Amino acid sequence: MYKNKTSNFKNFEVGTKPKKSDKTHETSHTDKFQADRVKSLSNNKNTKNKPNHQKANDKPNAGGKNSPKGLGNSLPKGFTIATFNPIKNKENIFRLDGEIGKLLGELQRYRLAIQVIGDPHAGKSEFVAQLTNEFANKFNKIAYLDLEQGGLISKETRNSFDRNITKTNQTKIAVTGGVENSLQTINSIANKFDVIVIDSFQELGLKVEVFNEIRKKHYNTIFIFIFQQNGKGGARGGVRS
Repeated sequence: MYKNKTSNFKNFEVGTKPKKSDKTHETSHTDKFQADRVKSLSNNKNTKNKPNHQKANDKPNAGGKNSPKGLGNSLPKGFTIATFNPIKNKENIFRLDGEIGKLLGELQRYRLAIQVIGDPHAGKSEFVAQLTNEFANKFNKIAYLDLEQGGLISKETRNSFDRNITKTNQTKIAVTGGVENSLQTINSIANKFDVIVIDSFQELGLKVEVFNEIRKKHYNTIFIFIFQQNGKGGARGGVRS
């Protein structure tokens, strides 16, 4: 048994041979009548009583005049038929290398945001540095907002970069230790970088709702940010999620 491209199953009997007749078959009038009848049906099978779902002009669409009758002739703004596929290529779908790639699986650049949460001194910055290195293998322009440690002047940041990010990939990363106007800064740099890393989100002083609007606006920019966790398991600093 195998499955073909149209999802129809075909069965084959194994070990059974058709029986051969000992006598030569002579065509009778009945056989001729049946053969002519089958031929007639075959010639007319595409001209009568063809079900609507088999019509040649039934094609997937994004709505409008050719929408299925169940949805009417028009769709509300922002809606498309589920059979419509706007992804015409795989350019924005990718997978990181190594163990991190196995952990995250297949990623799509569109509105991609990765959030790392954990207790203080749990190794979040170390992991994010490793994550940044893997993204630098795929992308050439990365902004790193090291707001917790203050940038490369911090020996902790400098040592973490040297441990986790190759020298070649470090040339693809622009680092800052602080921003004056968080919202304005993020909006101004979002389209200049492929990836923006923020350590940590609380230092921006923004609410999550505001950040979600930024992510939607700059949908082709990848965001990686750390959330500091308090002792009760919530976000430290009073940022609402």
